[in-house]
Formats: sequence, structure tokens, C-alpha cells
Amino acid sequence: MASQWNVYESFQALLQAGPYHLALEGVLVLCVLFLFTAKKKPSKMVRLTKKEEEDLLAEWTPEPLVPRRTPPRPPQPSHPHCVWKGRSVRGPRGPDRSC
Repeated sequence: MASQWNVYESFQALLQAGPYHLALEGVLVLCVLFLFTAKKKPSKMVRLTKKEEEDLLAEWTPEPLVPRRTPPRPPQPSHPHCVWKGRSVRGPRGPDRSC
């Protein structure tokens, strides 16, 4: 059977909590209220003139997001290719059959 939320039990649990716990929760509630009600200060952003903006853009050189790719090297086979009985095979076929 599902238990029902009881206001009286919650109030009793609140009264049994230690004073430091209640003080911490009070401070946290006040911080949240302050964050919601605080007014933002206007930013002191300096506006550039069109000429200054164009000068900065002319000097600016973007950095690449990824490094330059080097051309891929051809794959290096781990064993040399040999021709044996008209077929291309990899590596020596045994001690008596060398490339």
C-alpha cells in the first residue's frame, strides 16, 4: 500500500533536526532568494568604432582548429611480397622456399 505524504510527520521531522541543519537550510534558502531578486549591474563594455573594428579584423589571423594533415604514407607490408609459381604471396613460404 502506498504511503501518503503527511504534513504533520514532515513538521515533526523538521523539529527533530539539529539547529545546525536548520541554520544551513535557512542560509541556502536566503542565497537562492538573493540570486533570484538581485539586479544585474550594467556591463562596462567599450564600443569600438567601425574603423577600429576594421583595423582589428585586418590584423587578425585565425588559428587552425585542427593541425595540418601530412600526406598519408603508403602502407608498409610486414612481409615482402614474393612471386611463387606465378602467384604473388606474402613472405617466404618456408625454410627451403625463399623469395
